[in-house]
Amino acid sequence: GVCLIINNEIFSKDPNDHFSRHMENRKGTSVDCQRLKNVFKNLKFIVKINDNLTDVEIVSKLKKYGQRVDHRSYDCFVCCLLTHGKEGKIFGSNGKSVYIKTIMDFFTAESSKTLQGKPKIFFVNACQGKEIQRVTQVETDSVGRNPNRETIPNGTDFLVGFATVPGFACFRSKADGSWYIQCLCEVLTEFAQSEDLLGILTEVNKRVSKHTYDDLAQCPAPSYSLRKKMYFCDRTLIDRTTKT
Repeated sequence: GVCLIINNEIFSKDPNDHFSRHMENRKGTSVDCQRLKNVFKNLKFIVKINDNLTDVEIVSKLKKYGQRVDHRSYDCFVCCLLTHGKEGKIFGSNGKSVYIKTIMDFFTAESSKTLQGKPKIFFVNACQGKEIQRVTQVETDSVGRNPNRETIPNGTDFLVGFATVPGFACFRSKADGSWYIQCLCEVLTEFAQSEDLLGILTEVNKRVSKHTYDDLAQCPAPSYSLRKKMYFCDRTLIDRTTKT
């Protein structure tokens, strides 16, 4: 299917707009963008990249892909949002916010007819607050209806991979890109042909959690309503190859 990457690096405050906030530029995000492009091209996705979109442009672009693009010949839709954020929101390049729920509403079964029953995958590499996660020492005591018609709830078949848990910040190197995207791309490259998506994201959680700097830490937080296991490959083909 399509992999849409919205990559916001340059931010500018609109002096005439009270709701526009001053934000630092996101140096290093171009590294993340290139990694994602390479990984999803290798996974046979059509990759579309849009740089430095305002809040209005983000809404317009996602509405287009949710409601006007024909996805009938595709298996799923992937969207990578690389930008600033706060809990439940992401920011456009003009310092104005968009609710993540607003974006997802364009892709519900009711709104996006050609994506009904197909996975809608969002990777949100944006802070979800200002709190900082710290390294903590851990002690453990462990020992070793109508059969001819399918109906689905309107909000099913989504997965949103947040770079961090609600209320907390996420981290990015100006030279190497963000911790989350770096680990996500590594794990997709290693395991996309063998593991389902939730298994992949569990490994991403593990690797990001180990990626500390001084006493700073971060843990991603996937949220999902998928009804089936999702693989980035033809499982039938793999099974046949294994049996042979």
